[in-house]
Parts: sequence; C-alpha cells; structure tokens
Amino acid sequence: MAFYIANKIDFIRGNGDLVNTPDSARHMKDTEASNYVSIHPDHEVMKLGRRYKKNKNFVVSTKKQFIGKDCTVVNNMGDARPFATIDAAYSYIDNIPNVKELLGEAFVIDNRYRRMRRPEEQRQRQEYLQSRPGQRIFIDNPTRDAVRKKSQYCAICGKPIADEEYSIDHTIPISRGGNNSLENLRPVHKRCNMIKDNMLDNELSQHATDIACFNLFNNPSAELQNKLIRALVRGVIREQYN
Repeated sequence: MAFYIANKIDFIRGNGDLVNTPDSARHMKDTEASNYVSIHPDHEVMKLGRRYKKNKNFVVSTKKQFIGKDCTVVNNMGDARPFATIDAAYSYIDNIPNVKELLGEAFVIDNRYRRMRRPEEQRQRQEYLQSRPGQRIFIDNPTRDAVRKKSQYCAICGKPIADEEYSIDHTIPISRGGNNSLENLRPVHKRCNMIKDNMLDNELSQHATDIACFNLFNNPSAELQNKLIRALVRGVIREQYN
C-alpha cells in the first residue's frame, strides 16, 4: 500500500455538510457525482475501492493538494510522491522546512484518502486503551482454548463454570502491568470477573473480607458465620499438611 502527503480533505455528506472521512461521506454513482461537481466546480470526484455495493464507489470532495515527487504541490494523487511506509512519509514532512507554507496542515493518507496517525501516536493510543479499566482486550482463539483447558473451575470462587458463565481473567490486570500471556490468563465466572475488576488477588481478598465483616456486624447470620469458620479451618489444615 502506498501513502501520500496531503492537506486537509473534506468530503460531502448527503445533506451537504462536510465530513473528514470518505466512509462518512455520501457514496454515489459516477453520473450522480459528476452532476454534483458540475453544479459545484470547487469540488471534485474521488473514486474509492470496490467495497461499496451497487457501484456507488464515488464520493465528492473539496479540492485538495499533495506533495509531488520533486517537493512541489500537485492537485492529483496520481502525481503525488508515494511512500512505502507511514513512518517514511511523516519523516519526509518533518524535513520539509516550508511545509506549512506549502500545505498548511499536512498529514499522511492512504490510497483510500484515510488519514494515517504517526506510528508513535498509534502506539500511545493502543497503550492508553489497554490501560483503561474495563477495556476489552483482544485474545486470539488458540489462547482462549488453552485457557479453557486449564481448569473447569473458577479461579476466583472455586466453583464449576458453565458455558454461559465462562470468562477469562487477567491475574495481573492489563492496567496494572499485566499482559495476554497464557500464564497471566485463567478461567473465571463472568460475575467473578466483574467483581474483581482491575484488582490484584490480595486486594480482592481484602475487599471481600471487609464486605463480609461489615455484613456480619450489621446483619448477623449464623449460616454465614459457619461458612467463614469452615473456610478458615480448611485453610489452616491445608497450610499445615501441604
């Protein structure tokens, strides 16, 4: 894929408003787009790829400018200088002393007129998204299957996991420096995963203890007391004989 240096490009939406991306623009047939340009000579027709149905592969845009092969300004993408990578195109922009005088706001687009972020901006955005608590993190299917084979029991509450209750938890949350490695992933209930949120295991245990103590103090329950006593006894015995 080739990349090009261009200035601000606006596309025509159905009601005549301007949008920044061709996907949000009004897609037309060739004749319809040409008729629009004949009425608005300060606009031009752009052809997109084959992804749109019924041959509506054309959009109307305000006229734009590109950086040519000899660092001149051209009006046609075909005459613009192509770059093999986004990084190379942005490096070229940074080395043009009068780029603002030539184009004003200069950025990199692909051959479908989509604006490309700088590679470092893409990495920063990805890191930001992954650091947000509750953000969905992509885990590929082979890794999901490997996690499923680890155990049929929830790693948080210890009870069996039905198919409709199955979820994957990060032992060390992404927002706390964790990753998607198999060692950091474990099967849990969806509800347990929601309760754990972005806490570590020791923080979750302390949180659960605080909740249990608070409820026992305010709403005494013999059944809950017995469960806690049995759990404590099992824990002491396990530590003593394991």
